[in-house]
Amino acid sequence: MITEVSGLRMMFQEYLETFHQQTDCVQFVILASEDGFPVAYTGIEPDKSKRASAMASTLYGLAGTIVKEFDLQALDGAILECELGLVLCRSVQLKSKNFVVLAVVDHTVVIGHALWSIKNLAKKMSDAIRI
Repeated sequence: MITEVSGLRMMFQEYLETFHQQTDCVQFVILASEDGFPVAYTGIEPDKSKRASAMASTLYGLAGTIVKEFDLQALDGAILECELGLVLCRSVQLKSKNFVVLAVVDHTVVIGHALWSIKNLAKKMSDAIRI
């Protein structure tokens, strides 16, 4: 079991590093467990990844509650628009457990490209586990 978990962590780490390198303007990206613990990250210090993971989980949970309150079906992702960039949050749904991927991108990003990129990242990670 330990090797299976570490193997998944390594695979997720590779996905995040590739995303970080290939997507313009990414400051950092993390994958957090649904309960707010860091699974993999790149571009951020280990201590900050813990706080960011907790916030990612909370953001996704709050957004999900808003979606349910207004009968908007299922939540795909959340976006925070900030003066210096965007915070993008998506669910990564696996067979038995869900995760949250969060990316912070700077203000020079093309929003549509950033949204497509994080959606594609989440889908790749979900599909890799379903195989």
